This record gives sequence, structure tokens and C-alpha cells, in this order.
Amino acid sequence: ALAASVEERGALLVTEATDIRLERRRADRVGVRRGSHRFRSDHVIVACGAQSPEALAQLGLSLPIVPIRGWATDFATPDGQVWPNVPVMDTISRSAFTPFRNRIRLSGTFSEDSAAPLLARWADILPMPMSALGPPLTGWSGLRPMSKTGAPIIDRVAHGLWVNAGHAHMGWTLCAASGQHMADLIMEKPVDNSFLHRSDGVR
Repeated sequence: ALAASVEERGALLVTEATDIRLERRRADRVGVRRGSHRFRSDHVIVACGAQSPEALAQLGLSLPIVPIRGWATDFATPDGQVWPNVPVMDTISRSAFTPFRNRIRLSGTFSEDSAAPLLARWADILPMPMSALGPPLTGWSGLRPMSKTGAPIIDRVAHGLWVNAGHAHMGWTLCAASGQHMADLIMEKPVDNSFLHRSDGVR
């Protein structure tokens, strides 16, 4: 639905474009190239999650973001149990117990090698509910882009070049506001940068 919405407003979506490259152009401009095709643009925004440092490295820039692995596991919601009806957060393990309509999701942790520490932590926090869960329905892990302070970097790093990354485990939570903030910066509207990680660490 989001893709259809932005396309209706004139966006061109190019997927599976593993050969896209950033390049410096005349007049101190940064451009985007795919194979022999060069895209024309006034602004380039790097919002590549954990791969954002790799993208900027093409221009010789260093972005202070590191990939941190997190885990998620889904379970069917057992019958006859009373469950929280809102997510429960654990700041120690940086994880969450999230109820959905017909499943329970445990997600989070910080650079663990497996989901075992996540499950063990929630067995300590909610021993009775956790003991009622059956085998996992699904499980997966992914890399979260984290800045040095844990706050996102949303700023201009060069003429016409912007970055929107470093949200760590708050990517989905902050994505809409981050997009609005990025648009306001480019349109030179007043913004509040106090909650962001300063981009002066980009070299």
C-alpha cells in the first residue's frame, strides 16, 4: 500500500538493484548510478539500515553506525491464559513481549548468538505465561543499525547528500517521524534536532 501510494505521487521504485552506486560529480554533487544509467537528482538520501556505512564508504565517508544483531520469535497465543494487551518492554535485555491478535512475539536482545537468552530472560520475567507457550511458530534475526549514542542520525553530511539511519531497534517506531523530519530538513523548514545523534561524526 505504501509503495502504491508513493508511485501514485510520482515516485519511481527500483527493486533488487544490488548494482546501485554512489558517485561524486561535478560542482561537488553526489549522484546515483546503476550500471551505465545515471539518475538525475537534487538530493540523495542514504537510508540503508545497517548497510548505510557501506553505502557512504563508496564516497570515502565513515558513518559511526555499527550492526547489532537482534532476535525475534513468534508463538501461538495459548487458550485460557490472561495476557498483557499492550507490549511489555525490558530495558535490561532491550527486548519486548508483544501480543498480537493470535500470537505472541518476543523480540530484541543485543548481539546475542541465538534467541536462547531472549527466551530465558522472559521466562524469568513472566514464568507462568511463558511456561504455557508451545513450540515457536517462526524465528528470525536481523542486524540493527546503531549509532554511538543509540539515537538516529538524520542530517546533511555533504552538499545534496543526506543520511537517515542509526535507529537501532526503534526503526519501525520512528520511521514515519524520521521521514517527516528528513523532508523538513530538505525543505529548510524549522526542525528540532535535540533528540538526534549529531552527524559531525561523519567523516
